[in-house]
Amino acid sequence: MAKNTLKDVLSDAHAHFYILKGEQIERLRMWEITDDAIVIDVPTDVPMRKTILGFIPTLMGNAIYEVEGEVSNEEIPNQMENTILVKIKPGNARRVNRRLYPRFNFAPPAKVIISNENNIEGIDGKLINISGGGVRVEVAKQLPANVDHMFEFEIEVDDETHAMALIGTVVYEIPLDNGYAYGVRFGVANPEEAAPTDEVSVKALDKTIDLLGLVNKLLVRGKGEE
Repeated sequence: MAKNTLKDVLSDAHAHFYILKGEQIERLRMWEITDDAIVIDVPTDVPMRKTILGFIPTLMGNAIYEVEGEVSNEEIPNQMENTILVKIKPGNARRVNRRLYPRFNFAPPAKVIISNENNIEGIDGKLINISGGGVRVEVAKQLPANVDHMFEFEIEVDDETHAMALIGTVVYEIPLDNGYAYGVRFGVANPEEAAPTDEVSVKALDKTIDLLGLVNKLLVRGKGEE
């Protein structure tokens, strides 16, 4: 069945809108979705432009909507104070699943420390690539499956250091001559144990959007290959 309205397209949207402000991102509350618009908080410390770009995560956090809209001078009935109406064509809300998030390849690989509840000290590894949904790493020792691992690393962009500490689980293993390569999905090891109605936390959403912003910045700077 075709999704003809914005409300149809964003039927599984979370209640937050991440607005792009140059190279910065601000999380705003999204109060309402109509057939052709959303109502969001007024952004802080930014000149109001006609065109607005941003992301809307899904309830489960397994995808995002890339959104482009225009600020409207109109108001809907009972619209809250300090909010704005953003008109969005349904075709300008594009869903992107985690596996299709932009990916950045490190050349040379970055350093990553991997730990879990059975190995608190952690082991050193190589960070091969990264996206908003996961990483590929190479390590000398085998990582256990169905376990939540912590991945800690630092990335420097424009003289600014981004320190990351992210939980992920192994989705595939490839034996190498001197160790193993792993594909890692960010998130806990057994998401199927969560109820279908469980929403991803705002903290987790923030990390995903921060990563998307960081990866996009790395790609723009040309410090590796997509």
